[in-house]
Amino acid sequence: MKDLLNVANGLTFSRIVLTPVIMWLIIQRYWWTAIIVFTIASITDSYDGKLARYYEVETDLGNFLDPLADKVLIIGTFLAFCLVDFLPYWFLAILLLRDIFITALRMAMRRVGQPLKTSYLGKLKTFLQIKFVYILFVAALFAYYDQLVLFFYFYFVVIAALIGITGLTIYSAIDYYIKNKEAIKKLYSQGS
Repeated sequence: MKDLLNVANGLTFSRIVLTPVIMWLIIQRYWWTAIIVFTIASITDSYDGKLARYYEVETDLGNFLDPLADKVLIIGTFLAFCLVDFLPYWFLAILLLRDIFITALRMAMRRVGQPLKTSYLGKLKTFLQIKFVYILFVAALFAYYDQLVLFFYFYFVVIAALIGITGLTIYSAIDYYIKNKEAIKKLYSQGS
């Protein structure tokens, strides 16, 4: 219970709580409010880990919840953009498959006492996905304010970012597998 009550875990949990709010705002096309709430949720990602380390309240729960909260925020936000036809569903499927793989791996390794730490590529992927959300918000604002010429030109930025994020997502899953191949084999042999 004490793990749930520290401020760092509260900030992490707030990302999960704010995700349905952000999704609803995007679906309703309340773009400015969605940007503000998404920004608040994103800022919590910067401070939860720093606070936990500074106040020496790092917990197993926090180490598990932090990447999970990132996934919930990003996947939920991208799902909302799919629902308003700003993203293709195949993009969301690739993200989901990668995140299911990493989360399952993290849970399995945690069960045998080998916690899987977030890799540099995983952190970079999350950082760039957050930036991609802002690119989508800019495109949405151009469309909302009937700036169709700007929207048309900016659409190429969206496509380039979409391709780049997709590639990095796939590569980071492969990187996790390669770096943890021996631990996965060991885990698999224990389960047999």
